[in-house]
Amino acid sequence: MRHARRTGNVQMHRFSNAAVVALAVVALGGACYPDTETAFCANTGRRCPPGFTCSGDGNSCIADSCGNGIMSVNKACEDGNTIDGDGCDSNCTPTGCGNGIKTGEEACDDGNPDNNDDCLIGCVLARCGDGYAQGEEQCDDNNTDTETCPYNETCMICDKDCHSVPGVVPSCGDGIRQREVENCDDGNNLDNNNLECGTCSNGCQRYASAPAKGQLAVLKAKDLVNDDSTPSTFTLFDGINPPVDFTISVDKIISTDGNTVNISDENSVTIARNAISAIINESAASLLIRASVVGNSGAVVILTHEMPTKLGNQPIVYTVKREGFTVDDMAGGEGGDCAAGVRCMSNEDCASGVCVGGVMPGTCL
Repeated sequence: MRHARRTGNVQMHRFSNAAVVALAVVALGGACYPDTETAFCANTGRRCPPGFTCSGDGNSCIADSCGNGIMSVNKACEDGNTIDGDGCDSNCTPTGCGNGIKTGEEACDDGNPDNNDDCLIGCVLARCGDGYAQGEEQCDDNNTDTETCPYNETCMICDKDCHSVPGVVPSCGDGIRQREVENCDDGNNLDNNNLECGTCSNGCQRYASAPAKGQLAVLKAKDLVNDDSTPSTFTLFDGINPPVDFTISVDKIISTDGNTVNISDENSVTIARNAISAIINESAASLLIRASVVGNSGAVVILTHEMPTKLGNQPIVYTVKREGFTVDDMAGGEGGDCAAGVRCMSNEDCASGVCVGGVMPGTCL
């Protein structure tokens, strides 16, 4: 029994020696190294494998001298650790764009000043609009706008997706006023800029929107009636609705749209003037011409079209034969004559008086 126990003691002694050897070995990177081949970081108790040394703060193992806390000529900085973003990065260069280590708000950092790769100067990722054409970009003009060509000139432009495409050509009649060269643009008749209707003149230089005007110089009612018993009439045409005829007698005026105005004194020019003005205005439902007079007496009836349109420029036809009855035809109207389907910028452009479209230019009804 004593022999057997002694044998056991020997085995235990040998085991203890093996354990001592095991305690002197560190396992790093999947391999075991004797402590004589490792670096011991005294301030943290860390051991580093062969070929590595402790960083200055002992928290990491470094393969070269950067981070050992000792400044040398090949280092831009040395803070004794391998932490990035703390002012001195793990490659011993000051934290910042261009040192090859992405930190902070940098989108990238490739450590070079080349603007022809994926990471540009400024540590931003290459993209359309950065001013550098690369990859699938056909062009890059440093923005993501889609520009237009110079006025009345064709050109190629760089669009918002960095594709080279034909640009939009601004021109008179496109409905967009180019303030440097146009005074107006009502958006119609693009063919050779030959604007034939609307409120803007041919060439987009003059805003043309005005109602036609005219006048009648009347006589006393008894002098307005023809001696030969032929009807004494005058006809007004607004250019849009059917013409309206007015027949004058010594005691009343009758219009073809069913209105009648009495004349109380056949010997008064003012009463005749006021009666003619009144019956024209009573025809408002079928005639876009309004009448007015100036003062409490006189012979002139002023006529004004209700719409700014050149359609209102119409002659005043009359059969009154007495000398002294004169007319000034409706004239001076501009704009408002575009037919249905023609482009427009406002109701005043259209013969119908209605320009429809959510975004101008619209279309005349």
